[in-house]
Amino acid sequence: MPLSRKRLASTPNRDAMGRITSNVGLITGIPITDTVDQLIAVAGTPRDLLLSRTQGLQQQQLALSSLSTRLLGLQFELNKLNVSDPFEARTVTSQNEEVLTATLASDGQAALGTYQVRPVQTASAQQLISQRFEDLDDIQSTGTLAFGFGGFVDEGISLDELNSGAGVARGEIRITDLAGTSAVIDLSLARTVDDVIDTINADTTINVTASVDGDSFTLTDNVGGGGTLVVQEVAGGSTATDLGLDGISTASSEATGTDVFTLYAGTKLTQLNDGNGVRITDDSTDIDDLTITLADTTSAGVDLSGASTLEDVIDAINNDSDFTGKITAAISADGNRLELTDLTSGAGAFAVANGVTGSAADDLGLTTTASGGVITGNRLV
Repeated sequence: MPLSRKRLASTPNRDAMGRITSNVGLITGIPITDTVDQLIAVAGTPRDLLLSRTQGLQQQQLALSSLSTRLLGLQFELNKLNVSDPFEARTVTSQNEEVLTATLASDGQAALGTYQVRPVQTASAQQLISQRFEDLDDIQSTGTLAFGFGGFVDEGISLDELNSGAGVARGEIRITDLAGTSAVIDLSLARTVDDVIDTINADTTINVTASVDGDSFTLTDNVGGGGTLVVQEVAGGSTATDLGLDGISTASSEATGTDVFTLYAGTKLTQLNDGNGVRITDDSTDIDDLTITLADTTSAGVDLSGASTLEDVIDAINNDSDFTGKITAAISADGNRLELTDLTSGAGAFAVANGVTGSAADDLGLTTTASGGVITGNRLV
């Protein structure tokens, strides 16, 4: 039986439901899915580029926003540098607050640095004892009990009272004796006239003695020589000037400075009469402390209650309604006493007396005899 030619045909695979499951071309054998994905990818290239550019712009925008925020913060901090207060502010601290504390004024601009503080005088005990009382009845009887403070022996006048209350700038002075030897005297810690005298006299380099003559300082050379007794300022200070010693340059063994102590309006009454003060009646008693009689026979009392300075006393006299335009009170030209002038005329005697109680007129040196309508008081210090 001759062989017969049979026709072969390809048949696609089908699943159980009869659908085509192959992704390979029936004729070409090309993978359709991959080809389509690649074509879609090629077609989506412009979109991807746009997306990438958009992301880049967004990152740049974020970077610019971050940079702007930081620049604003830097500007805020730089604006603080335009204010001088933070750089000029000062603070004061103490290594031992229990011993020494310090404060700085709100507008204080103290020089920067570390300072050592040395006390001028250490604390000391003090005791006040009254006179002896034999019985309690001695202090329960009717009368007035007055307490007075002052009158200490050799109490030196404070340097702050010199030069009409302007005081003395503490510092150093140079003294050269007649032998040509000089020494720098440190008066930075001096508080009183006595301190100045003691400090000069304690120096062993020169043989010069300091003392006071009235209202001036006096220097005495104890060795002698052919030189000049000289007092000079040190480092541009003004201590010698304030003590009335600047300008001393003499071949004499003794030199007296200028007058450096005078009364002034702010002089405390407690400093008068070598610290014994002025006895004024109590505010509540309403008793006159002075009785003044003028040439026209006007006579009235002056109440000094509440007065604490010479200015208070002068104002009380000048402003008293009983003496308006009739009397003037002032510190004398020599600066050592009070002076009252009677502006009236008549046969009466111009005089000042103590009030009913107290001794204010005596303490103010006003009980002297008038001359030519003027009462020149006694020296008060």
